[in-house]
Amino acid sequence: MASKVGIAYVNTLEAARFFTNISGNKQLGA
Repeated sequence: MASKVGIAYVNTLEAARFFTNISGNKQLGA
């Protein structure tokens, strides 16, 4: 069960980084 939580935590970090990159790209484009 702990491993599932760890995987979900990593996925959340990757998702946050992904959206942050999109926001950064939009700002650079603007």
